[in-house]
Amino acid sequence: FDSCTVDTVFGKKYVKEIYELCGVADQKSVPILLDKKTKTVVSNESAEILRMFGTVMKPFSSHGENTVIDLYPDALASKIDELNDFVYTEIANGSYKAGFSSNQEAHETAYNKFFSSMDRVN
Repeated sequence: FDSCTVDTVFGKKYVKEIYELCGVADQKSVPILLDKKTKTVVSNESAEILRMFGTVMKPFSSHGENTVIDLYPDALASKIDELNDFVYTEIANGSYKAGFSSNQEAHETAYNKFFSSMDRVN
């Protein structure tokens, strides 16, 4: 797709190829936090990556003079974690539960719970 970000590190065309280069088989998900020196996938979970950027990588986050970007402020950390857990469990996994249900009743239950969860974050 023209709108996709080009791999400027290894020159790979597909995400799957980046994972394979790093020794990870059968994986195609994004985002990817990648250690390019060791060719290691550090994480592919978005909330975890943002948490890392907001904690251990915070000293490298200056943006302009005396400006620090705080993606995981201490005062909001528990609320961020709570919302991330909800989104992961009820929305991300909820979509799979609805889409891959074993029967109609399970599908309808998962479908209703998924859209109820979407309404909560809307």
